[in-house]
Amino acid sequence: PHQSLTVVKALLKAKADPNIASEVKDTALTLAAERHSVAIMSELLAAGADVNAANAAADTAMHLACSPLQGAGNKQNCKEAWQPQAASV
Repeated sequence: PHQSLTVVKALLKAKADPNIASEVKDTALTLAAERHSVAIMSELLAAGADVNAANAAADTAMHLACSPLQGAGNKQNCKEAWQPQAASV
């Protein structure tokens, strides 16, 4: 994990676009959120990553970061859980 953070910081310092998406519309932020990498998510958000970008499955970083909190795919509960964390990032 520490090595990934170092790479992300170096790429962002070199002016990499934090909103580039894969074929399935995953961004660095959605991938970091899916892996619960808070430090990487913080770096990406500070660099202007779009918190509302959704992947091909229509999941945003918020949905993916909260995935363990969801019951039966309830994304509304996830939104409520995300708010305090989003404010502190």
